[in-house]
Parts: sequence; C-alpha cells; structure tokens
Amino acid sequence: MLKTVALTPADFNRWAEHMNRQIAESGRDRRPFFSPMEAIEFASIERRARFENGLAKPVFDPTWLRMWAIEGPDACLIAHLDLSGSNIPTEQHRATLGIGVEEAFHRQGYGRKLMLQAIEFAQHNHTIT
Repeated sequence: MLKTVALTPADFNRWAEHMNRQIAESGRDRRPFFSPMEAIEFASIERRARFENGLAKPVFDPTWLRMWAIEGPDACLIAHLDLSGSNIPTEQHRATLGIGVEEAFHRQGYGRKLMLQAIEFAQHNHTIT
C-alpha cells in the first residue's frame, strides 16, 4: 500500500529522482506543458542545499520548507507536495504550494491526500492564512 511520508534531508535523492521523472512528462506525447523547464537535473548541489536547509528551518523563518510525498512499495516517491515560506518578512503569514503526481498515478486520490496533509499542517500553524 502507498503511504504519505514527511520528507527529511535524507530523502533528497529519492525526491530528485521523482522530480526528474515527473518533469520528463511535461509536454510529452502532446500532453500539456506544466513546467517551463524542459530537462533539468534536480540532483544538483544547489538544489540539495536548498532542500536540506529549508527543511531544517523552523516554520516562519525566511525560506522554510516542508514536504510530503506518496511513497510506493519500492520506496520510490510517486507524488509530492511542498510548502515554502518567502524571504520577504511581510509574507511570512503565507506559503507557496507546489504539487505533482507522476502520470501513472493520476486520478487515484494521491493529490487529494497530499492536499489534505497540507491543510492539516496549516491548521496546526495558525499564522498561515
């Protein structure tokens, strides 16, 4: 059974592999483009630093990051949701949300499950509006 997991800095490689698979689906076989980036390597040193540093920051510190994913039976990630805080002090009451589900897993409720996780997180962190 697939389960929801909160990502930690140790999950970077699994996250990068999922993101590389997902971005490869954008515009493929006449599908809509959902990313302005064509081919990008997510396992870069800069992305690792942002991933690890953001997850280590307390919520409401500038550029904080929280991520959840759907983990398959082989421990591979097939969907993700991220919430990130701004580096602008007057924007600390809100978060930017990113979400993606690999095409083979569309329409199975995984995006909804991740959205419910984000809503629960926001309810427990009352200053996110």
